[in-house]
Amino acid sequence: MVDGNFLKTLPMEPGVYIMKNKDSEIIYVGKAKKLRNRVNQYFVSNSGHTAKVRAMVSNVDSIDYIVTNSEAEALNLECSLIKKHKPKYNILLKDDKTYPYIKVTDELFPRMEIVRKVEKDGGGYYGPYTSSYAAKETLNLLKKTFGIRDCSKSITGNSKDKPCLNSYIGMCTAPCCGKISSEEYKKRVDEAVCILNGNIHSLVAELTSKMKQEAANLNFELAAELRNKIENIRKISRSQIVVSADSVDEDFVYLCREDGNVCIQMLFVRNGKVIDKKTYFLKNITEETDGDIIYAFLIQHYTDFPVPRYVYIS
Repeated sequence: MVDGNFLKTLPMEPGVYIMKNKDSEIIYVGKAKKLRNRVNQYFVSNSGHTAKVRAMVSNVDSIDYIVTNSEAEALNLECSLIKKHKPKYNILLKDDKTYPYIKVTDELFPRMEIVRKVEKDGGGYYGPYTSSYAAKETLNLLKKTFGIRDCSKSITGNSKDKPCLNSYIGMCTAPCCGKISSEEYKKRVDEAVCILNGNIHSLVAELTSKMKQEAANLNFELAAELRNKIENIRKISRSQIVVSADSVDEDFVYLCREDGNVCIQMLFVRNGKVIDKKTYFLKNITEETDGDIIYAFLIQHYTDFPVPRYVYIS
């Protein structure tokens, strides 16, 4: 049982409180602008508490806390602890998998690969994709279109290795064999990144102009290569639906609940186009309001996804 004298010692600072049962299991994690005020609300009077909160408080044997520099820091820490410990009385997302990103490495001849963890290593990360298939399909088209390597070789530009299978089938420009300069290779990487950033129309217009110029100069083979490149770029964006004339990033969040079940549907819009949708199911929902559920969902969701310019909720 939590001692009243202990509650008086809690600091009047922002932070996270961690409630544990008699077996030292974490049963609830919360954040507070002022720790003492927030935690005391659970124990001063239970007349206004829901049945779920009363049940939780009756199981609290001890409380740990972590002081943070700001309420924003407390929010991030709260979310991390909830994801790590999955406390019994917190609202939890059933979908706790990590999502794939396309990574462009920070090298003289960058690689493109699919990863599931964003690190501070100088590389560029694009996504996340809610489907592994979508990430792989996009990566394969980019390799086919621009010849970006995905091998783990360390290439300095002076290597004279034998070309691999990807080079023979047109999926790599073989920088390991010195077949392409670092300047030309970087230009190809920049074009691929342009697509990953959603700037497809400007790139297509530039390549179309080059294609017409090469055809006018009777360089039909190069013109055909540019034509195929343009078609591959269009394939990447063909399934995207334009929903806004403004090139903005937006997420739309809709909550539906019925018979104790809660479902959240999200629509992801990037650069004015619908790029994906995702359905989430939540558990540990009994007496929480829609506002409580949306709050808990958003702070957990956006630890895996970058926050767009706008988020609309139902």
